[in-house]
Amino acid sequence: MKLRNTISKALLVMSLASAFTMSGVVSNILANNPIPYPADLDTKTEGASSAPAMMNHKNSPYYPRLDFYNMKSNDHLTMISHYRTYQQSRENTCAPAAVLIVLYHNGITNLTEMDLAKGMNTQLYPIGTNKKDMVNYLKTLDLDVQSSLDGKTFDTYESFQAFVVDNLKDNTPILVENVEWGGHWRAIIGYDTMGTDTPHRVTA
Repeated sequence: MKLRNTISKALLVMSLASAFTMSGVVSNILANNPIPYPADLDTKTEGASSAPAMMNHKNSPYYPRLDFYNMKSNDHLTMISHYRTYQQSRENTCAPAAVLIVLYHNGITNLTEMDLAKGMNTQLYPIGTNKKDMVNYLKTLDLDVQSSLDGKTFDTYESFQAFVVDNLKDNTPILVENVEWGGHWRAIIGYDTMGTDTPHRVTA
């Protein structure tokens, strides 16, 4: 079945620093319209989905519950609201999970985490998914894909900041890879200047 070309831009960039963190908000994410797991998928054995519920502390003074799903842009925050989330079910499927939420955001809902892992040639942990395989697969879906493989890089924090904010304003999440945990794929859905003039700010 041919997928509808509903994504104006699928942006893939390499980031050497952490792009965002979701620490401490697992319970909040699960409460806000997550993408459902297929009925036959094992979510209890490995991956972020297997984290025991007892790790979530609703009223933690250290990790307050932030409602990213309903969060809206303001004078210092640029945010994609009502963005559905998904926790990877395998140690090696961060890239398929990140791509899945971008596809869902743009109306393509007929693929699963495991479909994407197969299509992007995801290898067993600790290898995971490389950017070239990811880009090549997304191009087979008739999507407009931009990546650092095409020479898209950034010389300064400010140029990367401008790129991020412009695309978020255009309702386009950005897939990034960083070096934490030996390499990890994430999707940027928000950027907060915190009312400062420095580019070292908070992304979501």
